[in-house]
Amino acid sequence: GAGAAAADPELPRLVEKDGRHALMVDGAPFLMLAGQAHNSSNYPGALPKVWAALKDAHANTLEMPVAWEQVEPKEGEFDFSFLDTLIAQARENDIRLVIVWFGTWKNTGPGYLPEWVKFDNSRFPRMKDKDGKTVYSHSPFGEQTLALDRRAFVRMMEHIRKIDSGHRTVIMVQVENEVGTYGVARDHGERAEAAFRQPVPAAVLARQKPKVAGVTQGSWRQVYGDYADQYFHSWAIASYIESIA
Repeated sequence: GAGAAAADPELPRLVEKDGRHALMVDGAPFLMLAGQAHNSSNYPGALPKVWAALKDAHANTLEMPVAWEQVEPKEGEFDFSFLDTLIAQARENDIRLVIVWFGTWKNTGPGYLPEWVKFDNSRFPRMKDKDGKTVYSHSPFGEQTLALDRRAFVRMMEHIRKIDSGHRTVIMVQVENEVGTYGVARDHGERAEAAFRQPVPAAVLARQKPKVAGVTQGSWRQVYGDYADQYFHSWAIASYIESIA
C-alpha cells in the first residue's frame, strides 16, 4: 500500500503524522461531508432525489451501496451499468463517492445476495447453531461463497479503476457491511467446528491476550474460555473480509 501511494500521490489514502490523521484526496486533506443513500436508492431512477438531497445538505460526498445481486444477477455475467451511471452523475454534481459493498453480509443477513447464491445452501452453506440447525446467515467458512464474493468484488474494483482512475470520483470502498449474526454466537458447522478445535492462530494471540489464567496457547475454548465463541466468530468473519480486501 505504501509503495502504491508513493508511486501515485493522487491515490486517495489515509495518512498519519504526529498522531494526527487525514484523508488525502487529490494530494490535499479532504473533509468528507457525506450523505448516505437509502439501501433501496441504488438504481438510476432514484438518483435525482439523491443529488437534490445532497445539495440541500451542502454535502460533498455520497455513500452508496452496490449489491452483489446487482452486478452478478446470473453467475459469471457481470453488469456494472448502475456504477457507470452513478459515477458519471456524481461527477456532474461535483460529488465524491464511497461505495459500500453488500456482499455475503448486509445487516448480518443474505438479503442482497444473488438468487443463485441465496437458494443453494449446499454450495453456499448457511451457519449452524449449537444444535445443528441451519440459521439465516451464511457461514464464513463457505469456500465457494468466499471465492465468488471475492470474484465479484474484484471485478467491481477493476471496473471502477477502468472508468475512474483519471478522476478519483470514488475515494473509498467498504468491504462487506454490518457483518456478524443475531441470536447465534458462532457457526457450528463441520468446517467451523474443526477450526474451533485448532490452536488459536499466533496473529490472534498477538492482538487478543488469553482470558484463561496460566494459558498461553491452545484451542479457542482453552485460551479464551467464555469469550471463545465471540472471538472465534469475529476472527472468522475478519479473515473472510481480509481475503476479499
